Amino acid sequence: MLSEREALTALRREDPDRAEDAAAALGWLSGEHGLHTITRLRLAEFLWYSLPVKWSITTGDQVRVARTLGRLFSLTSMDGYAEMCASPLPCSYARRELRSVHESRVVPTEAGNDVSAG
Repeated sequence: MLSEREALTALRREDPDRAEDAAAALGWLSGEHGLHTITRLRLAEFLWYSLPVKWSITTGDQVRVARTLGRLFSLTSMDGYAEMCASPLPCSYARRELRSVHESRVVPTEAGNDVSAG
């Protein structure tokens, strides 16, 4: 398992442009708080809403950003998050995650534990 910094360094060696995509997405998701403060719900919102609506890039570039972010999660052993990003249609996966959270009325916490919403 690599640290956030080590994973970004590894991505920069693989492909500097894509590493910048991952860094930008990570900044959007966590600000200065770090990778491990990102919840599955927050990632789903990013993949489903923020990336396609707020980022002025093509659909192909959106998929590239999502998959590169998934590579970052994979390098840091956050495999469930990597799976969300690497699915054939990341936004479809995100919609399922959001629907599941809404229907179960269980809210994932930052620590990854679930808390009943009501």
